[in-house]
Amino acid sequence: MKIFKIVILAAAIVCLSMPASAQSLTAEDKSELAAVIHQFHEDLETQNFQGIVGAMPPSVVADLARRNGLTEVELQAAVIQALETSIASVEMSDMEIDVSTLVLGATSIGRVFALLPTSVVIQVGPDIYRATSHTLAFKEDEH
Repeated sequence: MKIFKIVILAAAIVCLSMPASAQSLTAEDKSELAAVIHQFHEDLETQNFQGIVGAMPPSVVADLARRNGLTEVELQAAVIQALETSIASVEMSDMEIDVSTLVLGATSIGRVFALLPTSVVIQVGPDIYRATSHTLAFKEDEH
Protein backbone atom coordinates (compact mmCIF):
# COMPACT_ATOMS: atom_id res chain seq x y z
CA MET A 1 0.00 0.00 0.00
CA LYS A 2 2.99 2.33 0.42
CA ILE A 3 3.45 2.46 -3.36
CA PHE A 4 -0.13 3.71 -3.81
CA LYS A 5 0.58 6.62 -1.49
CA ILE A 6 3.81 7.34 -3.34
CA VAL A 7 2.06 7.29 -6.71
CA ILE A 8 -0.51 9.80 -5.50
CA LEU A 9 2.27 12.02 -4.26
CA ALA A 10 4.29 11.60 -7.44
CA ALA A 11 1.36 12.72 -9.53
CA ALA A 12 0.67 15.69 -7.31
CA ILE A 13 4.07 17.32 -6.86
CA VAL A 14 5.71 19.57 -9.40
CA CYS A 15 8.95 21.44 -8.79
CA LEU A 16 9.21 25.02 -10.03
CA SER A 17 10.95 28.30 -9.40
CA MET A 18 9.01 30.81 -7.37
CA PRO A 19 10.20 33.93 -5.61
CA ALA A 20 11.02 33.07 -2.03
CA SER A 21 9.93 36.29 -0.41
CA ALA A 22 6.99 37.30 -2.57
CA GLN A 23 3.40 36.25 -1.93
CA SER A 24 2.41 36.97 -5.51
CA LEU A 25 3.75 35.83 -8.85
CA THR A 26 5.09 38.07 -11.57
CA ALA A 27 4.07 37.53 -15.19
CA GLU A 28 7.42 35.80 -15.72
CA ASP A 29 6.82 33.50 -12.73
CA LYS A 30 3.36 32.60 -14.03
CA SER A 31 4.79 31.91 -17.48
CA GLU A 32 7.47 29.64 -16.02
CA LEU A 33 4.90 27.86 -13.88
CA ALA A 34 2.64 27.37 -16.89
CA ALA A 35 5.56 25.86 -18.84
CA VAL A 36 6.36 23.42 -16.01
CA ILE A 37 2.69 22.42 -15.71
CA HIS A 38 2.44 22.00 -19.49
CA GLN A 39 5.44 19.64 -19.49
CA PHE A 40 4.03 17.68 -16.55
CA HIS A 41 0.68 17.38 -18.34
CA GLU A 42 2.40 16.29 -21.55
CA ASP A 43 4.40 13.67 -19.64
CA LEU A 44 1.15 12.29 -18.19
CA GLU A 45 -0.57 12.22 -21.58
CA THR A 46 2.33 10.47 -23.30
CA GLN A 47 2.97 8.19 -20.32
CA ASN A 48 6.52 9.49 -19.97
CA PHE A 49 6.89 8.09 -16.48
CA GLN A 50 10.55 9.11 -16.24
CA GLY A 51 9.45 12.72 -16.85
CA ILE A 52 6.72 12.44 -14.22
CA VAL A 53 9.19 11.12 -11.66
CA GLY A 54 11.68 13.77 -12.77
CA ALA A 55 9.15 16.43 -11.79
CA MET A 56 9.32 15.28 -8.17
CA PRO A 57 11.59 17.54 -6.11
CA PRO A 58 14.80 15.72 -5.16
CA SER A 59 14.25 16.44 -1.45
CA VAL A 60 10.83 14.74 -1.63
CA VAL A 61 12.32 11.72 -3.43
CA ALA A 62 15.08 11.49 -0.81
CA ASP A 63 12.64 11.76 2.09
CA LEU A 64 10.22 9.19 0.65
CA ALA A 65 13.08 6.80 -0.07
CA ARG A 66 14.43 7.16 3.46
CA ARG A 67 10.98 6.64 5.01
CA ASN A 68 10.40 3.51 2.94
CA GLY A 69 13.87 1.99 3.42
CA LEU A 70 14.80 2.41 -0.24
CA THR A 71 17.50 4.15 -2.19
CA GLU A 72 16.36 7.07 -4.33
CA VAL A 73 16.89 5.00 -7.49
CA GLU A 74 14.80 2.15 -6.03
CA LEU A 75 12.03 4.57 -5.09
CA GLN A 76 11.96 6.14 -8.54
CA ALA A 77 11.86 2.69 -10.15
CA ALA A 78 9.00 1.65 -7.84
CA VAL A 79 7.03 4.79 -8.67
CA ILE A 80 7.54 4.23 -12.39
CA GLN A 81 6.46 0.59 -12.08
CA ALA A 82 3.37 1.57 -10.08
CA LEU A 83 2.47 4.26 -12.63
CA GLU A 84 2.87 1.78 -15.48
CA THR A 85 0.60 -0.70 -13.72
CA SER A 86 -2.07 1.76 -12.64
CA ILE A 87 -2.26 3.80 -15.83
CA ALA A 88 -2.38 0.71 -18.04
CA SER A 89 -5.93 -0.03 -16.84
CA VAL A 90 -7.36 3.47 -17.23
CA GLU A 91 -7.82 6.04 -19.96
CA MET A 92 -7.27 9.64 -18.95
CA SER A 93 -9.74 11.63 -21.01
CA ASP A 94 -9.12 15.04 -19.46
CA MET A 95 -6.74 16.74 -17.06
CA GLU A 96 -6.62 20.38 -16.08
CA ILE A 97 -4.25 22.17 -13.75
CA ASP A 98 -5.49 25.73 -13.37
CA VAL A 99 -2.57 28.12 -13.02
CA SER A 100 -4.86 31.18 -13.14
CA THR A 101 -6.58 30.40 -9.81
CA LEU A 102 -3.59 29.18 -7.81
CA VAL A 103 -3.41 29.91 -4.10
CA LEU A 104 -0.06 30.93 -2.63
CA GLY A 105 0.98 30.09 0.89
CA ALA A 106 4.02 29.60 3.07
CA THR A 107 4.98 26.90 5.52
CA SER A 108 5.93 27.62 9.13
CA ILE A 109 9.60 27.73 8.05
CA GLY A 110 8.88 30.21 5.26
CA ARG A 111 8.83 27.95 2.19
CA VAL A 112 6.55 29.54 -0.40
CA PHE A 113 4.26 27.13 -2.22
CA ALA A 114 1.40 27.21 -4.67
CA LEU A 115 -1.72 25.05 -4.70
CA LEU A 116 -3.18 24.73 -8.18
CA PRO A 117 -6.74 23.44 -8.61
CA THR A 118 -6.54 20.17 -10.54
CA SER A 119 -9.19 17.98 -12.10
CA VAL A 120 -8.76 14.64 -13.82
CA VAL A 121 -11.33 12.61 -15.73
CA ILE A 122 -10.53 8.93 -16.24
CA GLN A 123 -12.38 6.04 -17.75
CA VAL A 124 -12.10 2.56 -16.28
CA GLY A 125 -14.00 0.18 -18.50
CA PRO A 126 -17.45 1.68 -19.02
CA ASP A 127 -17.22 3.87 -15.90
CA ILE A 128 -16.11 7.51 -15.94
CA TYR A 129 -14.69 9.19 -12.84
CA ARG A 130 -13.81 12.81 -12.13
CA ALA A 131 -11.40 13.68 -9.33
CA THR A 132 -10.62 17.15 -8.11
CA SER A 133 -7.66 18.04 -5.96
CA HIS A 134 -4.73 20.44 -5.87
CA THR A 135 -1.28 20.14 -7.34
CA LEU A 136 1.46 21.32 -5.00
CA ALA A 137 4.28 23.37 -6.50
CA PHE A 138 7.29 24.81 -4.71
CA LYS A 139 10.86 25.85 -5.27
CA GLU A 140 13.18 22.94 -4.48
CA ASP A 141 16.20 24.81 -3.14
CA GLU A 142 14.11 26.94 -0.83
CA HIS A 143 14.67 25.31 2.61
